[in-house]
Amino acid sequence: MSETPLLVARNIHKTYGRFVALAGVDMALARGERRALIGPNGAGKTTLVSVIGGQQPGGAGGTVLFDGRDISGATPQAIARLGIGRTFQISRTFRKLTVLENMLAALLGNGGGAFALSARRLRELRAPALAMLREVGLAEFAREPAEAISHGDRKRLEFGMVLATRPRLLLLDEPTAGMGLAERSALMEMMVRHIAERDITLLFVEHDIDIVFRFADVITVMARGKVFAEGTPAEIAADRAVQDIYLGARH
Repeated sequence: MSETPLLVARNIHKTYGRFVALAGVDMALARGERRALIGPNGAGKTTLVSVIGGQQPGGAGGTVLFDGRDISGATPQAIARLGIGRTFQISRTFRKLTVLENMLAALLGNGGGAFALSARRLRELRAPALAMLREVGLAEFAREPAEAISHGDRKRLEFGMVLATRPRLLLLDEPTAGMGLAERSALMEMMVRHIAERDITLLFVEHDIDIVFRFADVITVMARGKVFAEGTPAEIAADRAVQDIYLGARH
C-alpha cells in the first residue's frame, strides 16, 4: 500500500435540522485498503458514505479529497467518473429490465457521454456484459428480469454493474443486508476476490461483525456522528470501550 492515502475526509459535518448526523469526522484510506465502517444505528455510517459519494442532499461541511483532488460537494455523476463506485442498502437495479440489459446499461453509462443505443454498440458490449455476469455468477439468469431473481442475486448484479465502471474506490453500504449467513459469506468472498484482483480500495458499512472481522484490514467504529475508535480487527476486538458500546461481551 502507498503511504499517500487515496481518500481523505477532514472535519465532515452534517446536520438535519437539530439532529447532528456527523460531528467532525476525520478519515484516511490507504490505496488498496479494505476498511469496514461499523457502529450502532444512527451513528452516521451511511451519511458519511453518502457524503463521500456525493449523494447527500444539501452537501455537508468539511473536505473530501480523492487522490489529492477536492471532491467536496461534487455531483454523484462527477464523482463516479473520477473512479468512486457505490452500492446501496436497497439494491438499485432496473427491476423491469433483464439481468443482461442491466449490465449493458452499466457498460453504456461507463462509456462517457450519452447512452449510445445503436445496434452496433449493443452488439459490441454484449460479450463484455456476459463476461461480467459470469464473473459474478449470474450468466444463467441473463434473460431473466431483475425483479425475478433473488435478493442476493440482485446484490450480485448491482456489484457487477458498479464493477463494470472500473472504480478505484468502492463504497458498499450494507452489502449483505437481508441475507442468510452462508449467502452473506459467499457474497463477500466473491466481492473481495474481484476487489483484490483489480486492486480496488474498499470502504464498506456492515452490521455483521463476523463478516467485518473476516474481511476488513482496518475497522472504524462510529458513535453519535463521530469516530469512536479505529484500528486492526485485533485492536478493535481488544478495545473494552468498543465492546461496551457495540460489540458485546462475546467479542
